[in-house]
Amino acid sequence: GNTISYYTDGVTSKGSGLELSNRWNLSENLKLDLGYVYTDVFLSKKLSIVTDPINSQLGGVPREVAMFGVDWKINPKFKTYVQVRASGPSYADTPHTMQEPGYMTVDVSATYNYDKNLTINASIINLFDKAYVDNQANSATSLSYGLPFFASVGARYQF
Repeated sequence: GNTISYYTDGVTSKGSGLELSNRWNLSENLKLDLGYVYTDVFLSKKLSIVTDPINSQLGGVPREVAMFGVDWKINPKFKTYVQVRASGPSYADTPHTMQEPGYMTVDVSATYNYDKNLTINASIINLFDKAYVDNQANSATSLSYGLPFFASVGARYQF
């Protein structure tokens, strides 16, 4: 098969963007997080052997990503966090022949402080098992899919 490398020594790229984020402390026990990223990154110069077009959004880089999170301390011992992350559509390749749809994932976590020594935590990544390309491909023929539903439980004991 053919392999198309995105980033080689034969190109010059430029990028600019905007990142906004904030945390609002609504109360001692409730906090909201909000974030937004806009990215414009493209090839600005290339050697003749590189076939990707200049001035075109690089493959694997979505223009927009947004995040919303809620940090809730239910009681002095129990805390939860929920994060929703939305990524806009992107292309798997810089010539824009392979469009990848946008996606949204939900992650949740909880921490329980049993006592001053023992903390128990649990988390779920991609709660609804959304299948998506995570924009981390290094070629159009080797797309990298995002982490499927993943749950973990752990404990920490301080002696």
